[in-house]
Amino acid sequence: MTTLPAPVRRRRRWPSGWHLVLVPTALVMVSPLVWMLLTSLSSRAETRRFPAGLPSRLRWHNFVTAWTDSPFGHWLLNSALVSGTCVRVPVITTHSVAVHARFSLPVSREAAWETLRAAPGVVLNDDPERGEYPTPADVVGTDPTWVGRVRESLDDPNGIEFFVCGDNLRKGAALNTAQIAELIATEYA
Repeated sequence: MTTLPAPVRRRRRWPSGWHLVLVPTALVMVSPLVWMLLTSLSSRAETRRFPAGLPSRLRWHNFVTAWTDSPFGHWLLNSALVSGTCVRVPVITTHSVAVHARFSLPVSREAAWETLRAAPGVVLNDDPERGEYPTPADVVGTDPTWVGRVRESLDDPNGIEFFVCGDNLRKGAALNTAQIAELIATEYA
């Protein structure tokens, strides 16, 4: 009959250095959620008490009221202000730029449209309802600069955002040189 060796007792190791960093970080990240739950289950007088502690009696009505009557849920869902422009077109001869222009006074989308329509050498192609806006592939071989996706900035009341495309061989190099030469010739003539 064979006897089994006695189990080896392993010495318990102390947590590594990462535990010393991750545990406090996790506590800091979770604390706003815990505070929100505790205050939503507390009475009004208890929510104004500092430091906030456990509620003396759980009040589920306050929890329901906190999520239905207050704008917290609406604010939580709509708190991220994102204004994105994404164009992925592999084109050799055009350049594009997403512009965030900031002014000293608020500018409406309509005022920006009027200004861009009146600008020489600019074509405004902006009809979001029909999906019309300039892309780098569309402006190849054209002289003007194309502007579209004009919208008011979400994070700045004085800002306008738009997308600009142009043929960098025509407008960016050759045509620009000719137009600058014409301006200089008329100015000094």
